[in-house]
Amino acid sequence: MIFKKNYIHVLLGLLIVTLIGLIILRFSITPKSAQDPGCGDGSSPHASLASSSEPALRKLSEYEAVCKGPITDTMMLFTAMPASPDEVNESAKQVSTRLKEFAKQGIKPLVLFEPNASIPNIISDIRDGGYDPVLMSYFQTLKKLNITDKQMGTWVLFPEANTPAWENTDAATFAKNVTRLAAIQREVFPVMKLSILLNATTYPSDDISWGRGEQKDLRPYVASIPKGTIDSFGYQGFPFLSPANAPAPYGKVDAKDFLPPSIAYQAAAELQTREIWINTGSFRRIHTDKRAEEVTQSSSQRQKTLSSVVGQAAELQDRGFNVSINIFAEDKSNQTEHTDWSYWPDGKHEGKPDELVFKTFLEQLHEQQIKISLYDSL
Repeated sequence: MIFKKNYIHVLLGLLIVTLIGLIILRFSITPKSAQDPGCGDGSSPHASLASSSEPALRKLSEYEAVCKGPITDTMMLFTAMPASPDEVNESAKQVSTRLKEFAKQGIKPLVLFEPNASIPNIISDIRDGGYDPVLMSYFQTLKKLNITDKQMGTWVLFPEANTPAWENTDAATFAKNVTRLAAIQREVFPVMKLSILLNATTYPSDDISWGRGEQKDLRPYVASIPKGTIDSFGYQGFPFLSPANAPAPYGKVDAKDFLPPSIAYQAAAELQTREIWINTGSFRRIHTDKRAEEVTQSSSQRQKTLSSVVGQAAELQDRGFNVSINIFAEDKSNQTEHTDWSYWPDGKHEGKPDELVFKTFLEQLHEQQIKISLYDSL
């Protein structure tokens, strides 16, 4: 009788072990795309993002709803350099309000500090010192408005300087401007973080059609910037496809083509920084201003692009750099860019196919221990 009972117990044990093994096998072979990937960091969502006065932070609350928790502590924002003494006070007041709201919500700002391209010769005038008093007054005013070094976050000086955006892509001028502006900022905010952002493709200054760009060495842009001036190197590249009716279709949707890592790590090494952040995205629609030209990408195509971005970032990591990715995710289909970078319409993320694309991308970043920041706004 004892033998019979033991035999039954053994059989039951084997059955249980077999069932557990089948369950494990079932989940191990389930394609990741069929699962619902986790994308939060495990902590509770920020309590008051949804009611924030800052549109970018209200948008961040949607991402936290998707991921059921925080996904980042950094958001990108843009602000313009004051163009005259008359603009200093109002400009500083507006920026200080935003910076304080970011600090209140526990979010670090990544501030792209842009010159006013509508002013002729603005880049060469800054280089020659013509705006020193205006810029110094601006930062001193921010200080008087009780902004701290920590609240300043990271400021990106003359972003996209090797593109036609500011009508001057001269490398020597860029280096002088960064050095000059950094000295002014650090005089007022000595421990704030400073960065630059260069495009993977460099263009001539007069290329208003953005058609004569080349991927080439960025070290001439940074070699003469004093070591220690810049805390991190920003590197930008985006996928692109030609219009649907183009006679000879062309494009780059794999990051190895629009974000080659060698260009980034050479420039970062020249600056003697181990911090690299990548500014990129994946589009849902492009050339949205003309129906005959519009191109739409499927969710699977977007996923492949984002996976290739993770691969390029991982390669930079393997070279010993600390890498983060800023995802440009705003719908700009009705703006001059005519591209929809978003993953769902504002306030309507549930059930959208690209919601899973974004969540899967975040899961890949978690696996590689790569941090993310965002640009998006309501």
